[in-house]
Amino acid sequence: MKRVTAREFQHHFGKLTESLKPGEFIQITKRGRIDGVYQKVPGKAIKQPNFLEITDRHTYSESVGARLLKQLDEALS
Repeated sequence: MKRVTAREFQHHFGKLTESLKPGEFIQITKRGRIDGVYQKVPGKAIKQPNFLEITDRHTYSESVGARLLKQLDEALS
């Protein structure tokens, strides 16, 4: 458990939060008394799509790919 002043917390927020592990917390003091607590919340694991599996399931001919790229190029131009 760390203790920092409100000023230190405000000015060094980035460094302080990076130094914390999920579940750890910092006590924020003001004039020597605890004024608040900051706790780092564990991040949610996001399931990433398996792009290789998706592309293997859907096979398209080269002409379809060329047509899609042409439409995309025209839309962005």
